[in-house]
This record gives sequence, C-alpha cells and structure tokens, in this order.
Amino acid sequence: MLHNNCATAVNAGLTAAGIPGGGWYDSLPGIAGERAKAYNKQQNGDNSSTVTIPKGGRVPSTYMRFNPSVK
Repeated sequence: MLHNNCATAVNAGLTAAGIPGGGWYDSLPGIAGERAKAYNKQQNGDNSSTVTIPKGGRVPSTYMRFNPSVK
C-alpha cells in the first residue's frame, strides 16, 4: 500500500517528465500536486490557475493532450 498506490504512480510520471523532487514521501497523498505546483511556479512565477471540471463535464480541448486515448 505504501509502495504502489496512486500517489507513487503520479510521482513516477512527474519524475519521468523531468519534474524535480521526489523521495521517500512519494507515497503520501498530495505530494504530486505540490511538486507540480512548485514546478509551475518555478517556470511561470505566480501566473498559475486552477481549472475545475465537474464530473461528467466537458474537458477543454487544450487539456486533451494529457489523455491521448480519448478522441
């Protein structure tokens, strides 16, 4: 449970994408989000935004690159 969960999977993806961070705490919930936010802030300053997509809602086409299996 501590070594193979959704948090470790997402953190492995961030590491593979070259986003710095990671360590023993990668199995903890919320770490991946914090890594991604910190990297975005490093790259873009405070110009980040949050997009809320309700369950069953339409995903903006600009975000479809993160799910290439969906046409």
